[in-house]
Amino acid sequence: MTFECLIVDDEPLALKVLARHLEKIQDLHLKATAGNAFEAMEKLNRYKIDLIFLDIDMPELTGMDLVKSLRHKPHLIFTTAFREYAAEAFEVDAVDYLVKPVSFPRFLKAVEKFRSLVNKPEPEEDAMIRIRADRQTHNIAIRSILYIEGLKDYIKVYDDRPEVYITHKTMSAMEKQLQPYGFIRCHKSWLVPVNRINSFSGEFLIIENKQIPIGKSYRKSVSGYLSA
Repeated sequence: MTFECLIVDDEPLALKVLARHLEKIQDLHLKATAGNAFEAMEKLNRYKIDLIFLDIDMPELTGMDLVKSLRHKPHLIFTTAFREYAAEAFEVDAVDYLVKPVSFPRFLKAVEKFRSLVNKPEPEEDAMIRIRADRQTHNIAIRSILYIEGLKDYIKVYDDRPEVYITHKTMSAMEKQLQPYGFIRCHKSWLVPVNRINSFSGEFLIIENKQIPIGKSYRKSVSGYLSA
């Protein structure tokens, strides 16, 4: 399968570097380029685009403004000279956040994240996990899970009704079961669905006003996953 790409950057040299990187990747095809956000809108209306490589700091309309104006967004990888927009990039569901100058190995890593995302099975509306708690068997919709807390050989599953289910199961077993559905381990005692994260820092994730710690040994993997 080939994915159609759009590069948006007001710096010709940066655009040229990204285009050269794309030429080396067989399943990505450069469909179009744009020098500003308005030109990008025109290309998005004209072509079916699967992935945008988007600069943030552009005149008149920034890359972030462009993304927020789109009703139907392709997958997105930001390319920018500024690190301070990373948290905001995550809030608009960016696949990755590349800081210029973008080396080919770092570019390739972002592409691998994109591939993993588009090939990852998404939970259906009725996808369930079965949990035994309080002498009853509960079917819990995967989409409803907010976070999971580990307590030695037990886990607490929190959902958005809100309900809490305590069951005899290890975090490792639950992580293995839910990882295909976009859950990541951010701490030895916490497992979270990426699509429910509201914001994050180097030490914490926030889900529905709940502050969840990021363990020291997990920071590197979490940072890489969230493009922090």
